[in-house]
Amino acid sequence: MKKTFALFFVLFCLAHPATLFAGALAGEQVAQGIELLILPVEPSIAYARDNQPAQREAAHTQDARPTTPSTNGKSASSEDHAALDQNAENNADAAQVGPRISKKGGAPAEIVVLRVDPKLVAFELHLASNTGKALSLEEWARSQDLAIATNAGMFLPDGLTNTGYMRYNEHVNNGRIVKNFGAFFVASPIPGAKPQLKSAAILDRQADAWEDVLPNYGLVIQNYRLINEKGKPIWRPDGKSFSTSALAQDADGHILFIFCAHPLNGYNFARAVLALPLHVTRLMYLEGGTPATLILNTPQRRQVWNNSGMLGGLLPPSPIPNVLGVKIRK
Repeated sequence: MKKTFALFFVLFCLAHPATLFAGALAGEQVAQGIELLILPVEPSIAYARDNQPAQREAAHTQDARPTTPSTNGKSASSEDHAALDQNAENNADAAQVGPRISKKGGAPAEIVVLRVDPKLVAFELHLASNTGKALSLEEWARSQDLAIATNAGMFLPDGLTNTGYMRYNEHVNNGRIVKNFGAFFVASPIPGAKPQLKSAAILDRQADAWEDVLPNYGLVIQNYRLINEKGKPIWRPDGKSFSTSALAQDADGHILFIFCAHPLNGYNFARAVLALPLHVTRLMYLEGGTPATLILNTPQRRQVWNNSGMLGGLLPPSPIPNVLGVKIRK
């Protein structure tokens, strides 16, 4: 199976000239410090039956459980589980039309990656709890001149509060550290902070001294981790399937914005990312289902990736309260 996928991957790369090999996997340079890669999902993962995965080795750790996607601007809170489960089942059903749709786009299923060099960009959080108004992701990107924009994470039914800890400089959106959320994205080191701090990083609660590190960053987002510190998927392999947006960190310290429209459960999504030559060492969930969206907004290329193709493109843009953005340093 690995040899089959290797051949499939090479053929895919030949069909997508932006995906080149130069020692490491390289992509299309769409702005200073930002590369775009569009990569294939291994077919055995893309079309695996959710309840019959190839391997059932997910560890039952603090955050090794499936999360249903947000719907209608609400997060996967306990009050909404019945409706969310139904939404996830609908998304899982949409997977059956994947092969038919894929004939128009080439590969059976694709993962979009925006690889960012943290030393060349600035990370920002734009929060409705700070501005007083939630906007669509496109409006956030346009009004704030963001080169990259994505939903910063699941949010509570109040339409403002992130489900995990979230802080941007002095503004605290959610001051509670959630026990079951095993990852933090941190960026914007505070002036005068420890000199060895990275410009941005994903911290693993089980492996990193996060309690000492968080106060030294101006931007902090907490959410589920998708892999453990050993690089193994940890979500249940029988979870619901949906489109997914996530953040990753690679072995060279790049931050990767990742989006997959093809419905996968969290376990298979992690497997799909790890199967690619991206050298991912940390992988953090952001959002699933309809709110999962990724925007690239640079002079070289402007594009929106979401699951509207899977849903027939009938859903209007929904207000997003919390947006993680990237700006090119001047």
